[in-house]
Amino acid sequence: GLDAVLAVLDESTLQGERPLLDRAAEDEAVQEAERIASAIAEAARSKTGCPAIIATLPPCIQLTSADIATPGSIARFRLRVNMMLGDGAAEGRWLMWDQAALASRIGIERWFDPIAYHSAKVPFNVELCPLAADNIASLLAAMTGKSARALVLDLDNTLWGGVIGDDGLAGIRIGQNSAEGEAFIAFQNFVLGLRERGVVLAVCSKNTDAVAREPFRRHPDMLLKEEHIAVFQANWDDKATNIRAIAEKLGL
Repeated sequence: GLDAVLAVLDESTLQGERPLLDRAAEDEAVQEAERIASAIAEAARSKTGCPAIIATLPPCIQLTSADIATPGSIARFRLRVNMMLGDGAAEGRWLMWDQAALASRIGIERWFDPIAYHSAKVPFNVELCPLAADNIASLLAAMTGKSARALVLDLDNTLWGGVIGDDGLAGIRIGQNSAEGEAFIAFQNFVLGLRERGVVLAVCSKNTDAVAREPFRRHPDMLLKEEHIAVFQANWDDKATNIRAIAEKLGL
């Protein structure tokens, strides 16, 4: 049976009347887009028993830097529709595939193929199908509980610059005193963001346990603390063995 129904809409489905500088008309066009998304989600549930996955609209090539501030412009309309789709996904009305984020990462001029679209209504460059499929598969994995649940971190030259066992607490590079130190702070912020999303954090380091824990306990610029780490595995065993031990302890 089906796991989900994916709807990749283009702007022609959602046009409505939205003359430039007419905010009321733009509001109505966004409301009409929401009605279409709701109808798709309801049809998916009633006809297949599966949730609908609705793709965000990819960004467009903007004519001016003021497009986002201009009611009725294509760029502004797509941005508002994507926010509406995000709100609906947050409310559980449908699932969302963020095509816009992927297209932005690739580059809109490479993502969109106007010849393929007008000849066969292909929503993006066919050469990018494997990339899009992989991106959608990640969403399906999350739906079925098969997405990554834990992040296992090394320490030296991963959470800080240098080797704690050789350089000592004062010698490792982390913090606002260098570009390298700022980069490690930024990475720790990213890791903490993953933890807030439910990703379990673990440490796997070839090191003496007390030495490995010292930056977490005593370095003033460390954002990650011991309480953020579910399993702290620091010893001289090989990392494959330690990662297996971490997996067994977490039981995910």
